[in-house]
Amino acid sequence: MFELSILTGFYPALVLSGFKPVNVLNGSVSIYQEPGKTPWLRHSLVVIQFTLSVLLIISALVVFKQSVFPNARR
Repeated sequence: MFELSILTGFYPALVLSGFKPVNVLNGSVSIYQEPGKTPWLRHSLVVIQFTLSVLLIISALVVFKQSVFPNARR
């Protein structure tokens, strides 16, 4: 398990170590082909993540209410 953690953290660390902080803070580094445009895939993934988190919170509340209900009937 420890080896897997090291391997999964190695690539992002390697990529991030290649960035120069001064260039990133000045805004001269862009990961998009066209400046000012965010890819549609990124937007859709953010929307999907938000939707799933809201559904998870709602389902947790429903399960909580259902677990409290039998005790409240007594």
